[in-house]
Amino acid sequence: MQRGNHSWCAPAQKSFTRVFSLVARLSTAVKKSGTAKFGSTVAKTALLLLLALTCNRHVLCSCFHSFATKLGYQTGHSPATITANPFLFKYLCILFTAVCAATLSAQRTGGGGCLFYAGGSTRIVAPLPFNPDKSFMYQPLVLFVGLRFVRARKKNQLMSFVSLISMLGIALGVLALIAVMSVINASTSTMRDETLKSVPHAGLMLPAGGIEWPQAAQILQQQSGVVAAAPFVEGEAWLRHEGRGEFVAVRGVDPASEPAVLQQNSLNMQQLLGELAANPDGIILGTRLASRLGLFSGMQLSVTPLSSLLSRDTGDARSFRVLGVADFGFYDNADTALVNLTAGRSLFAGSAPGGGRLQMRLRVDDVFNAAAISNAAAGALPATSDGAGYQVSSWDQTRRSLFDALRLEKVLTGFMLLMIVIIGAVNIVATLVMTVADKSADIAILRTMGAGRGTVMAVFVIQGLAAGVFGTVLGALGGIALAASIGNLTQVVQDLLNNALAPGNTYMIAHLQAELQWADVGLVCASALLVSLLATLYPAWRASRIQPADVLRYE
Repeated sequence: MQRGNHSWCAPAQKSFTRVFSLVARLSTAVKKSGTAKFGSTVAKTALLLLLALTCNRHVLCSCFHSFATKLGYQTGHSPATITANPFLFKYLCILFTAVCAATLSAQRTGGGGCLFYAGGSTRIVAPLPFNPDKSFMYQPLVLFVGLRFVRARKKNQLMSFVSLISMLGIALGVLALIAVMSVINASTSTMRDETLKSVPHAGLMLPAGGIEWPQAAQILQQQSGVVAAAPFVEGEAWLRHEGRGEFVAVRGVDPASEPAVLQQNSLNMQQLLGELAANPDGIILGTRLASRLGLFSGMQLSVTPLSSLLSRDTGDARSFRVLGVADFGFYDNADTALVNLTAGRSLFAGSAPGGGRLQMRLRVDDVFNAAAISNAAAGALPATSDGAGYQVSSWDQTRRSLFDALRLEKVLTGFMLLMIVIIGAVNIVATLVMTVADKSADIAILRTMGAGRGTVMAVFVIQGLAAGVFGTVLGALGGIALAASIGNLTQVVQDLLNNALAPGNTYMIAHLQAELQWADVGLVCASALLVSLLATLYPAWRASRIQPADVLRYE
């Protein structure tokens, strides 16, 4: 700005020049005396000198209000209001004095720069030479200083290296957590789909002598959340063919209603159920079960209920003809066989108490809420004669051990990978400790200018947390990208292994898939940020305990 171009400075320019000169001299004297409240003393003295030199508070307030309005900073107070409020008047006078003095100093030296004013938790920055057409900039003081420390070039190369390692460590940990948890999610979904190929979404046992299954199926299908219902009877039996045998779960189903409750109703299964309806003595075997016994379509085998086998009574054994093989899922292909409902009830009629009991297989629209849906549907059925109610079980209850193990595996794997993030956070501690030692003089100056211990602590928390934030964002983006392309990457790795180590498709890993869940991404990022925040507390607390007099004594 050119000297004298703006009318707001002319009425008080001479007074402000004298104020600036006196304050500069007083600052030098106070600093030499070693007092810890240097900044506060100068501010109060500047205010007193300003009042003494202007002699008229109303003129000063009007001048400041015009000055603030031109800057675009609306104070919301009239000159009379400013005059009547001592605290507001003191604050505005200090600010006005600093602006004018710094502007005059910049005019004399021909230099530029900016005015920095810190009041409480706020900083105000104005460019110099001053231009009334530009407004002040307001930012939190701790955020400004903390980010300034982050951007500052490190004198110590070791400090820069440790800071980089801490950020990369957190990024690597977040990336690994997101990618591995996505793979575990996909594996769990695959296992769930394989399980539900043979296991009902929910099962409901009908009491003996109670409601008939067609009526029960009609009532259940009318309930909310129930897609279809079909009857079945299940029991354990010994399956034998030409001297070889296997213990299997034999399930009697109704071929007409069974397709509606299947999780994956393939064309092969539909054809086999159609043949089962036309052949009462037919049986459908799991693929691995048929392979173990060397059975093919058209062969005969015998089935003996387990209860009869234990009692050494082979009179209940029955002969069946193999209609074909079907996929009952990864976990049931080796021990599952299907027969007609009528044949199944006849086979298990003389078994132990409860054997041959008719059950209803339910297919629901939400497998994760199968227990609640099935319990609500069972409540719509007529009451049992003994008043005990209906026994209801969902898929996650019948296979609880498997899915509990999968959940535990996910938790333990996530905890182990979180150690990578913790190692990165330890490097944040080391970086901040070195930074506090390097910035001790700056900390002392901030304290003498009026910054409290909480402000100093917040500055270093922000500086340390910045590495955690950058690392978390970088790791999250990398983890999401890796989870989205892991199938293609594993295909490339598989091809390289097969070409380099062994000819042919020896190594089969391309089936690896990932299922990204945003809840997991949020949890991982929140955990990384929390660990980073906790890592900054101790060094920041040490910085807030620095005594300014001890540091500045030898400066």
